[in-house]
Amino acid sequence: MSLSSLLLLPLLISSILGKEWAGPSLALETFDAVVQKGNWLVKHFSPQCPHCKKMAPVWMQLVDELDGSGPARDWHFAEVNCLDEPDLCDDHDITAYPQIILYHNGDRVEEYEKATKYKRMKTWITKMSYNNGKEVDAVVVPLEDDNGPKPNPDGINVELDGDTFDSLTSVGPWFIKYYAPWCGHCQQLAPTWLEMAQTLQGQVNVGEVDCTVQSELCEKQDIKGFPTVKFYHSGASSEFRSSRSLEALTDFALRASRSPLIPTSPSELHRLLTEHDVIFVYIEEEEKTDGDGAKSGASSPSKKAVELASRPYFEHAHFAHIHEDVGSVKAEYSITHLPALLVLKDGGHKSYSGPLEESERVKDWIEVEKYASLITLTDQNARDILKGSGLMVVLGLLDPEADNFARRRDALKSIALHYRKDHPLHVHSEREGEGEETNRVLFAWLNAVKWENYADRAYGVGPADIPAIILVQPEEEEYWDEDAQGGKIQFVRGPLLAVLEDARAGRIPAKSSLGAIAGWVRKGAKHMVKAGSAAVDHAFWVTVSILGLIGVFVWYARRASRGDGYREVDTKAD
Repeated sequence: MSLSSLLLLPLLISSILGKEWAGPSLALETFDAVVQKGNWLVKHFSPQCPHCKKMAPVWMQLVDELDGSGPARDWHFAEVNCLDEPDLCDDHDITAYPQIILYHNGDRVEEYEKATKYKRMKTWITKMSYNNGKEVDAVVVPLEDDNGPKPNPDGINVELDGDTFDSLTSVGPWFIKYYAPWCGHCQQLAPTWLEMAQTLQGQVNVGEVDCTVQSELCEKQDIKGFPTVKFYHSGASSEFRSSRSLEALTDFALRASRSPLIPTSPSELHRLLTEHDVIFVYIEEEEKTDGDGAKSGASSPSKKAVELASRPYFEHAHFAHIHEDVGSVKAEYSITHLPALLVLKDGGHKSYSGPLEESERVKDWIEVEKYASLITLTDQNARDILKGSGLMVVLGLLDPEADNFARRRDALKSIALHYRKDHPLHVHSEREGEGEETNRVLFAWLNAVKWENYADRAYGVGPADIPAIILVQPEEEEYWDEDAQGGKIQFVRGPLLAVLEDARAGRIPAKSSLGAIAGWVRKGAKHMVKAGSAAVDHAFWVTVSILGLIGVFVWYARRASRGDGYREVDTKAD
């Protein structure tokens, strides 16, 4: 029996039983073959998930109306039951239920992240299907500098080592994979990586490093897991953290290879302000023309420095470049001299006052200003915040579809703005010893519906607890969810800031996001490390204590393994 015939069986059975058709249910063995042609919108779900059950009628209505009959006529629906197919969902980096992903000709191209309402989903699907997937296809744009030799002239993957790394990566853009031969995910990525190298021929250099052989190089590059993929350009680097599909990898490499400064008109800038929380704007005089009226393509030292400083942040912030009709922008933002760099956020603007030619100082300033007072957590920035060092995060756990969402978010934003006025972040705060006690608090909110599993596992916050505020200390893997009296933290400035002060002063005990037993083991290990010289003097008792801790941990792990078999889904912030 052919694959197409097999896919028709569920439809036939459902029609006989009178059940509504929700698209073929895909498995690990059939997924690639099914989605390899056309546009496939795939719902990853769990039958135990309340939000999945709530969405089911909407999904079936969309399937009934649009499956195979959209304007493009190659638009299809399918679903994956993650309880039945945990390995498939793990391969797809599924972080929450339901998670809806669009595939075009076998490649993952976009995730639907808006409300799962019928009208909104139909509008999005119609727009995508009408353009036959073009809107989500990667657009190949030529590199800015067309002079000189092209990168990756043969479309190959180059094995790098400690002797060749610095000399090779100092020239042109490089996309590099760090791996170990025994790593299963590395083995799965290998054929895609080679295909990507061919796709990027003449555009981006592609290489790889075997960390079992080049351990010193991998340690120098701060590689903590496999595979790790990083992009290098002109001395700046950024890590790739998205889906490891050919489409996603290629798109990232092409975007990272181009200048992050996007040519923007003054009118476009106002539109962008409605789409981005933070926008950096580099403004310079209009480009000069030669005797034939052609514009000079030479970049100024200031522009080159700003480009270099902004490269590591191209996925986390929007960078606009205005060099035409600059008069209106100068007047609107009271700019007295050009070139200038400013940031637009929180309803206002702030200008960079240092020398633009010094890229490291510009980078320090971007690092401080890259977030709004209230940060919206996304797959791109979550790791930096929820796994960051030296931070205390005031985290709102909210449901964007709840009636009280806007009120709760605005209240948290108001508190964040008030706090930031009294406790501004400073450039070089850590290097100049200004102390983290006043400068390392961030305010953020998380979609606790999309990240339901993560919120429950890490902080014990379930759907019934939303909305909620917790304080998170990522480096210590600790959090606070109660005030000094044991009550729930409020969305009110005075009480919230009091909890923040008490938590930082150690007057309220923290909870471990690792769980009670694991947290106790971790604290015990920390105390033993701090003991330092005492450990040398009392080696016997230290050894006994360590063995005891290991025994408790093993007992806890075995006990946990005898649970109900439920498979937790990791968040991308992990």
